[in-house]
Amino acid sequence: MHTKKKLGQYILHDSSVTRCIVDAIEIKTGDTIIEIGPGTGFLTKALLEEKLFSTLIAIEKDERFARNLKDEIQDPRFEIIKGDALEILKKPFLVNKIVGNIPYYITGRLLRILSELKKKPERIVLMIQKEVAERIEAVPPKTTLLSAITNHWAHPRILKIVPPGAFTPQPQVESAVILLKPKELKENPLEFYKFLRILFTHPRKTILNNLKTGEYEEELIQKALKSAVLTGQERGGSLSEENFNALFKGLSR
Repeated sequence: MHTKKKLGQYILHDSSVTRCIVDAIEIKTGDTIIEIGPGTGFLTKALLEEKLFSTLIAIEKDERFARNLKDEIQDPRFEIIKGDALEILKKPFLVNKIVGNIPYYITGRLLRILSELKKKPERIVLMIQKEVAERIEAVPPKTTLLSAITNHWAHPRILKIVPPGAFTPQPQVESAVILLKPKELKENPLEFYKFLRILFTHPRKTILNNLKTGEYEEELIQKALKSAVLTGQERGGSLSEENFNALFKGLSR
């Protein structure tokens, strides 16, 4: 079955990579797992070899793949949903784990949806573009908006770099398996994410100049910078998670 370029389909066929993903998800008794974009089912079948979990829900946008998997896999623990994961995941799910060899073009939107889930899974393991994975893991002085947001709600870690030859057809870039272990957030993070987006409005500008483009008053900005022990001349990329938290706390008074 041919792949559809517009859906960003690259079919994984390297068993060492599926082993890495299955091990990283740490399947336990009674787990409910969501797989995003199962395609031909290479990872799906590796997951189903594990006996502990109770349910595997695969979300597949391509009707051809969804139909084939429904006909081919008769395991009572397996359920296939034909649809768009970006829409389906917005609905409440009682799920412990999320895995997926996802189309690269949905990575940013998927991470945003996951970051805003009120009830997050215990572990998330995704195959994404290597360059994006490295941006997620970035630390000062190369912090990015993506790494700042992701590190607020999860502990990210690149587990494996995957060469183009692990897929059919071969992508033009390297990929990476990344583990995200969600944190327990006591407060609604949406205001914090809004603050970070203001701080990185123009990454090469100082945080003071970026904050002035937001809704904050000059006096409040100066007090917040002082309480966070910052001058305002720093760039967002030079700040640590502790810096972000301290500055946001000062601006929230």
